[in-house]
Amino acid sequence: MFKSRLAKSKPVSRGMEPLEGRTLFAGVFQETGGLAVAEIESEPTNGWTRVTSPAGYTGSAAYKWNGPNYFSTPGRNILKYNFNINNAGTYNLDLRSYNASSDNKEFNDVFIRVDGGQWFKAFTYENKKWTYVTRKEIRHNVFEDYRVNLSKGQHSVEISARSNAYVIDRLVLFKDGVNGQNPALPQSPTSGTTNPNPNPPPPSGSNVKITSYSLINADTNQVISGYSNFTSDRTIKLSTLPTRNISIRANVDTGVKSVRFVFDGRTQVESILPFALLGDNNGNYNGFRAQAGKTYSISGTAFSGLGANGTASSTISLKLRFT
Repeated sequence: MFKSRLAKSKPVSRGMEPLEGRTLFAGVFQETGGLAVAEIESEPTNGWTRVTSPAGYTGSAAYKWNGPNYFSTPGRNILKYNFNINNAGTYNLDLRSYNASSDNKEFNDVFIRVDGGQWFKAFTYENKKWTYVTRKEIRHNVFEDYRVNLSKGQHSVEISARSNAYVIDRLVLFKDGVNGQNPALPQSPTSGTTNPNPNPPPPSGSNVKITSYSLINADTNQVISGYSNFTSDRTIKLSTLPTRNISIRANVDTGVKSVRFVFDGRTQVESILPFALLGDNNGNYNGFRAQAGKTYSISGTAFSGLGANGTASSTISLKLRFT
């Protein structure tokens, strides 16, 4: 099996999915008793990867950043969470996160901003375990705990991708003296506008199904000529391809909101177009390097809801053999 190669930033000519349906909660998380808890997966992935490992995450999943490092460019692949503060005051802002590397100074941070203000690097110095430790870099090599003064009313917290491989599980706001770092705490209720159903039945007249697969040149993000629509096993001569750095896109009917792929035993759930085998970064496909003599097993299942929820299609499985 090959590690996926993160595609470099490239111009994308194809249109992206409209924002319709992107927000799972039309209301906001309600702070009660100096505490507000938001599961990270309450917002669509927006280019992050939904994961169910390592074990110990809360809710239904965690999010992992599998894209490039954005060390000096905040504002990428933003996850946004809205809160209604009923008790004004100073709140600790913590991410429950996991750094799987052996280096506790790498693969361990994101950018965060509150109410559209300044972006700050937020990081943990612990690794190989779930932790709530969240430090804020206020200027170069000057750090403090992430604390914010919040007035009564609505506030927003945005998380922007920074370091590859970092995993985040939930976002909590809590006052001193409140145990906001208890993973058994439930997610806070939401209110405001009526919550829409995040896993709706397919619209009338639409179908939930994968119609075909396309072979993608992960260097250019374009469909490879001759492989735009296929649903059965294929044998492909590498010498006929423009690149060995490839991906697969699932082409779907109108009722599909997410696709779950299994690629040589490895699972990937995509909730934003394009539905790419190894994910993508704003339309820049993550590819794998095809090897001669290797056969790859691929399957895809479409769903009417985000995050592989709702009505499921039949699974389309096939094998790609490269010679």
